[in-house]
Amino acid sequence: MKIKVYGILKRYVGDRDYIKIDIPEPTTVADLFSKAGIPGKYVFIVEKNGKAITKDITVNNDDEISLIPFISGG
Repeated sequence: MKIKVYGILKRYVGDRDYIKIDIPEPTTVADLFSKAGIPGKYVFIVEKNGKAITKDITVNNDDEISLIPFISGG
């Protein structure tokens, strides 16, 4: 599975734009956070194959996931 990460979430994956991992299928998005080492509390939007989904949706290894954090500024 390819997981794209944005913003502050990159610090949890070695400052990379994406990671590839294998997951047991099916896996919920919430469980995926744990497997990838990304704190779910920092993820605001999750996309599965380009469409926004909720954290209780299941994903498979052939899906492309994007994790987008809260955005803040001053």
